[in-house]
Amino acid sequence: MTTQTNTSSTTWTLKPPVTRTRDHPAMQSLRKLLRNPTAVAGLILLAAFLVIAVAAPLIAPPAANARDPYIIPRDGFSSTPQAPSAEHPFGTTEGQYDIFYGVVWGTRTAFRIGLVITLLTTLIGITIGALSGYHGRWVDEGLMRFTEIFQAFP
Repeated sequence: MTTQTNTSSTTWTLKPPVTRTRDHPAMQSLRKLLRNPTAVAGLILLAAFLVIAVAAPLIAPPAANARDPYIIPRDGFSSTPQAPSAEHPFGTTEGQYDIFYGVVWGTRTAFRIGLVITLLTTLIGITIGALSGYHGRWVDEGLMRFTEIFQAFP
């Protein structure tokens, strides 16, 4: 009986273990947000309105003699609204106020109001949360019931 032995030597080289670096939680959240089509559509709309708000003086320039650009210019005193035209892309209201001008400049006002409301609600929320966390017990319970009253409204 004959046996063969394999005399070739095999050398094994060890590779260092693959270490995956974890992304920052903010990057994970951003990646997850950008995969959501509804969120992307919302971000596009928000960006479009932000561009309109910033570029309002270029999109709908105020009259040269206007003291306040937020006062919508009139094109007469007729009580019948005008249909959209080249001069007034969205038409006019009763009293001949330009709707396009009002929408463009109103975007700036809407962003200002939104920013102020967001800052105020954040400040109120932080204050209530800090008081709740500091005092605990019945103060916490009372403040949480108080906030639940506001959460009940849409």
